[in-house]
Amino acid sequence: MHLHHYFHPNQLYLTLETLLKTQNRLDNIELPRSSYPNFSSFVDTTVFNRKSNNSLTLNWDITSISTVVRRREIIKPLKESEKIDCYKDLFTSFSEYLKSKNDITDENVDQIPLTITLSNTKSQAKNLESIINQYISLFVDDELVGNGRDINFNTHLDIFREYMDKVLRIYNPKYVLISPKDLTGLLKEKYSFVNEEFTDYKFMEMVMTLWIARIIDVYDLEIEYKDNKYNYSVTVGLKETNSLSNETIRERFKLANTRSIFVMPTDRSYTYENSQLIFRLTDGSTDQFDFSRAEKSRKMFEAFYDLWKKDNSGEYSIEQICRSYKQINKEPLEQTTKIGETVTNIRTTIIEPKHRIKDNVEWRFERKLGTWIFKIMMKSSN
Repeated sequence: MHLHHYFHPNQLYLTLETLLKTQNRLDNIELPRSSYPNFSSFVDTTVFNRKSNNSLTLNWDITSISTVVRRREIIKPLKESEKIDCYKDLFTSFSEYLKSKNDITDENVDQIPLTITLSNTKSQAKNLESIINQYISLFVDDELVGNGRDINFNTHLDIFREYMDKVLRIYNPKYVLISPKDLTGLLKEKYSFVNEEFTDYKFMEMVMTLWIARIIDVYDLEIEYKDNKYNYSVTVGLKETNSLSNETIRERFKLANTRSIFVMPTDRSYTYENSQLIFRLTDGSTDQFDFSRAEKSRKMFEAFYDLWKKDNSGEYSIEQICRSYKQINKEPLEQTTKIGETVTNIRTTIIEPKHRIKDNVEWRFERKLGTWIFKIMMKSSN
């Protein structure tokens, strides 16, 4: 299973701002230093992608850097030959350029009203939107996971819908100023499993998703930097109050709705359907281990699961597993060492990130007995 990591929120913030400005057919996007808090960090995490760990990449072309000295604008175009890949290099290059023109001294170089200009041609904007559509499709499709911190898309949508319903019911405003703090607070209030300090509502992902799906309008963006953290807020308006559903959003991004309606068995709190091991939790919601995009992992899981269904003993020899694998998948398991490698991969990429349900499956090799332990349980703490 290929792991996709989230873009830095600053990258999504600048992307949304860029695409909003593109609707006004601007040729370029300007980044004035005075408008973006902690400017050097903001530029590094957006323009240069220095903190991105994503398989997709957002690219901006810097066309120039400029300032105003004694009421005169000074512009330095950036050439492709210049090897600049961070804000520090960019600032150093521009400072030397200014000093060479005798327009500034070392004493006031840090005080200049710096502006970075990014190219925003039609092709550039189209490429940017294409990448964001791919990224959002992964987000909506629950393809992106973290290290036990992931909150699936349905939960994100439920929280957004509940927050908007509450605000609209009480105040019924035309515009709503909304921030991650509002939504993270509601998330942690509603779901006890996200009390971890590092779990946050992926605010910019949701705003981008709903805007591109034409469910909300975005009127204003604000960003501040406080206590070593960026804080975002967005003024939005609901275009379609009845469209905040997973089905509508998946349809607008042309995503197949693979999660068909299922009926949970009466004798247990889990079922395996459509390559997903689904658990019904004590709060009435569901969560699942998704094997649909991991063929090797799915084949191995189904070999174990078929044994478990037959006897619920939970202890299986390597020979039993190999026979089950061949019977289920119509192909032999060539190396028994593949069992350990594949199970380790499953635990790391599919089971461990699901911290609400990861303890519902016991899956390990008992060396003393030379047998595999595989049990599916329902923990009362879910």
